[in-house]
Amino acid sequence: MNALRFTLTATALSALLAGCGGTQGALSVAPSSVTANVAHVSHGTSWMAPEAKGDDLLYATNSADVEVYSLPRRRHVGRLTGFQGADGACVDGQGNVYIVDFDGSDIVEYAHGGTNPINTLADPNAYPEGCSVDPTTGNLAVANGLTALHSGNDFGNLAIYQNAQGAPTIYTDYSGMLWYGACAYDNSGNLFIAGFGGETRYDDVLAEMPSGTTAFTNISFNQRFTAQTGIQFYGEDLLLANVYGFDNTIMQVSVSGSTASVVSTTTLNNVRAIDSFFVYGSTLIAPYKGHDPTRYGIGFWDYPEGGTVSHFIRFGRNKFQFGGVAVSVAPSHTRTR
Repeated sequence: MNALRFTLTATALSALLAGCGGTQGALSVAPSSVTANVAHVSHGTSWMAPEAKGDDLLYATNSADVEVYSLPRRRHVGRLTGFQGADGACVDGQGNVYIVDFDGSDIVEYAHGGTNPINTLADPNAYPEGCSVDPTTGNLAVANGLTALHSGNDFGNLAIYQNAQGAPTIYTDYSGMLWYGACAYDNSGNLFIAGFGGETRYDDVLAEMPSGTTAFTNISFNQRFTAQTGIQFYGEDLLLANVYGFDNTIMQVSVSGSTASVVSTTTLNNVRAIDSFFVYGSTLIAPYKGHDPTRYGIGFWDYPEGGTVSHFIRFGRNKFQFGGVAVSVAPSHTRTR
């Protein structure tokens, strides 16, 4: 986790631990087209094993690098380099992978198993945290945790790139959601956004932008969740994480209109923290910090059973700063989620 993001998150969590709650009502949206020249990151030397393109691949962001693993073998098969602060990651229907670079203020796209960017999208004056691709339109949504940090306005926004190209359209609602931590499209093109805001400015807030609209509707949900771990759709339901306790919990949530309710929960035992998660078939994958300080790496759990980690890719103490994980299914394979 980079320094800028850590400063914001530590402040937010101190308030959240004192008590959290969702806000209710509609959120107004102010869109605007943005065109700006931004200094882009110079991406360094990357590598990928020859067999990687034929495998399903796990991409795990690690600050300056993105580590790539073959699934289900969990073998290290590549590394993408040259980022200033790689954070969230998402994948489109063709297996193209989008890496959001928090400190670089851009989003970098790679083909499945590729080592050279096929596109770089500027995210002007913003610090992106997470992203999602609309399966019905190809639009790319990006959740920006911060904007214009050093000019007196450090609130976030939502940026949407039509067809994952060009300059984004920006949506904000400073009376509702202030910090945008994660977003996820469902199979119908409805966009869900998780962040902080509300009456205390640090309440957990969940909102939806229905397909074909530019208006947010705040969703009433009486459970705590952690926006910075990401959100994902699993079938018809939304997955949210609560990582504030000794054991981390993944909630499967049903959304009906402007109300959300928990369908089931999965507990990950003896986990000090997870930074993000991704459900791949019947496996939940998450960057993992155990209570043993040498247990740093990526954990694999049976899903939805949870419990004790079933497999583990180990890293040395403080050897990684994982922020996001995503799975790109090989183009020749059938999707598993």
